[in-house]
Amino acid sequence: MTDDQNPFDGGSASGNHPVKLRLAFDVAPTTKEGFNTVRVPLVAIACWRLNHAVFDFDSSFVTPETREELALLAKVVKANPDSPLAVFGHADPTGEDEANKVLSGRRARAIYAVLRRNVSAWESLFSARVMGDSWGLKSTQRILAFLTREDDALPYLDGPADGAFGPATDKAIRAYQTDNGLTVDGVAGPKTRAALYAEYMDAICSDGEEPFALKEDAFILGGAGASTKGAAQGCGELNPVHLLSADERETLDAEARNALDAPNRRVMIFFFRPGTKVTRDDWPCPNWDEPGSGCEKALWPNGNERRENRDAPREYRNDRHTMACRFYDRLARTSPCEGVVLPVARIRLFDLDESPIPNATYEVSGEGFSIEGTSRDSYVVLRNIPHATTCTVKWSRPLELRKADLLDPDGELDDYEFETEIVIKLPKGDDETADRLRLANLGHGHHESDDEALLAFRMASNVEVTGSTEDVLNELRRRHDRCELPPKPEPKERA
Repeated sequence: MTDDQNPFDGGSASGNHPVKLRLAFDVAPTTKEGFNTVRVPLVAIACWRLNHAVFDFDSSFVTPETREELALLAKVVKANPDSPLAVFGHADPTGEDEANKVLSGRRARAIYAVLRRNVSAWESLFSARVMGDSWGLKSTQRILAFLTREDDALPYLDGPADGAFGPATDKAIRAYQTDNGLTVDGVAGPKTRAALYAEYMDAICSDGEEPFALKEDAFILGGAGASTKGAAQGCGELNPVHLLSADERETLDAEARNALDAPNRRVMIFFFRPGTKVTRDDWPCPNWDEPGSGCEKALWPNGNERRENRDAPREYRNDRHTMACRFYDRLARTSPCEGVVLPVARIRLFDLDESPIPNATYEVSGEGFSIEGTSRDSYVVLRNIPHATTCTVKWSRPLELRKADLLDPDGELDDYEFETEIVIKLPKGDDETADRLRLANLGHGHHESDDEALLAFRMASNVEVTGSTEDVLNELRRRHDRCELPPKPEPKERA
């Protein structure tokens, strides 16, 4: 079943950019001593996006909720070996440009640091409080509430992470200091924080099984030393993906505006073609902690006009003229992580009782691709489908549910319980071909004619008879887009 990809749903998104693997160059005739000069463009081939939901408001601290999203990043890294990457932080278009530049840069720096296991970078973010971004005791409490003791697997902190120092926090710090050979004084000073940061980074940044980290050469320009130019930068509010209307900006209260502006608060990583080399002079972005004036040379001439609020709301995925930075805009124009609408397949997994299966294990394979994993909320989302195809879907209930059904708990289990074939990547629009495939995906593709299939769907779904075929088609499209099965018939009372 198809759906438009929405990178703003959930904590993160990832995808591949549609790019040409081979570049054509025009070679001009030269003199005997001359030569041709070719400037290879910077091409992004993949992306990963971390949404605002995993950051506390006005904070750059990397919360425990980032763990699942960093596991997704590990898969993107593995799928793109030797592809250098760059981290970009973004803020929403509210407040002062320079303040948003600082916060977005600190968030990019925080993500870069966890990937590099740069504990000192986190310490500098903790110590250098900037405007509303103050890690403080609350960040330490969040870590202590996440990490567990080896002897009982219970979290060190059994209490709220509220930034207030009390008996529970004192006890948690002392326990952690005892377990790690630190001076036991109940104070989370620099040495205690360094140990906490190192263990916490390993805990939240893994591939799902083992901790994963990146070396300097994994980043554009290497990201060596104190400067991370190229590796991590903050774009502030220069590149919004959603702009409110002028009326919304003026009349909505702060809470409502913040909710609508949320898609703009994000951290993006772009992966570039393997072997891409860039010099410091050619990279247009200032370092993460440098002022926004360093961005000016990379802006569109009408950059401020592009990001202004107009009569109607605008989205980058539709408008393509909301970003002020032409350098970033060119990277984002084909990026599924920035809301560019690309066809995807969304499959919902059910059991024999027609109940959705949360956390189902699955494998989806078709011509040119094979994907496996664990579903979120019973859904499987396939992005960047290479072409229209029929694919095989195999899936099973979670292991603990399957074992509970065995007479012999140690008995062997098949790889998957269920298997079917479906058609993916429907044509755009509501034409006859698309409706025929919708019917097939809902189990009515075996009928000899489209009319018979549509009648079978209407009867199975209890669609009201109105005499209008379009009413039935509208119900078909609605159920298909929401991955809904027909309702179960009510049991009949015995006479």
